[in-house]
Amino acid sequence: MTIFNICSYNVQMRPFLDDVCYKAKRIGPKLNLFDIACLQEGFAGDTKLMKYSVFLNKVNPHQKRNCFTLVDSGLLTFGNFDLKSTYFEVYNDYATFQDFIASKGLLLTRWNIGGNIVDIYNTHMQAGTGIDGLNASHGQITQLIKAVNTNTPKENGLLILGDFNMGPLRPGKANAELVPQPWYADDAEMVSKTSSFNMMVTQLKLTDAWDSSQVG
Repeated sequence: MTIFNICSYNVQMRPFLDDVCYKAKRIGPKLNLFDIACLQEGFAGDTKLMKYSVFLNKVNPHQKRNCFTLVDSGLLTFGNFDLKSTYFEVYNDYATFQDFIASKGLLLTRWNIGGNIVDIYNTHMQAGTGIDGLNASHGQITQLIKAVNTNTPKENGLLILGDFNMGPLRPGKANAELVPQPWYADDAEMVSKTSSFNMMVTQLKLTDAWDSSQVG
C-alpha cells in the first residue's frame, strides 16, 4: 500500500480582482509539500502556479462552456505519480452571474499510485442561493454522479475533492451549529444543499473525509 498526501484548495485567482502574482509566489511552493494538489479558481494564476510548483504532471484544462463564457473552469490538478488519463466536462446547470461567466465543471485525473489505479475528481460547484441556485447545485451533483458511474470502473480507487459550496448532512443540527461552517443562507437552504451532497455520498458509496477524521 502506498501512502500519499493530497490537498484541495480554492486559491481564488480571479482575473482583475485578485493579486495573482502575490498569491502564486506564496501558494505555489507550498503545494510541493503534497503528492497531489487539486486547486479551484486558478483562472488568471494557472501558469504562475505551475511555474512556482514542481510536479511530474500538471493538468490544466482550458475548455469553456461556450464562446460567451469569460473564463474556463479554474480547475488545476498537479501530481507526482504516473498519470494515465484525464477527462473534463463543464456543468450544464448554473444560476448566478458569477457562475455564468465561469465554466464550472469536473476534472478527472487517473493515476497509478503504487500499482493501484486511483481516479481523482476535482470540482468547483454552484455558489449561489435562492431556488435557481439550489436547483443548479442539485443538477451539478447529479451530473457528477453520472460522470463517475460512466468513467470510473468499480475496481478503481475513487476520491472526489473540491469546492462544493455545500457539505454533509447533519441531522438535528441548525445552520448556525454546523462545523465546519459552510455558506448557507438559512436552514431551508442547508436542508436542500446537504441533501444533494448526501445523495452523492450515498449513491457513490463515499466516506466523507471530515467525518472520518473526527473518529476517536
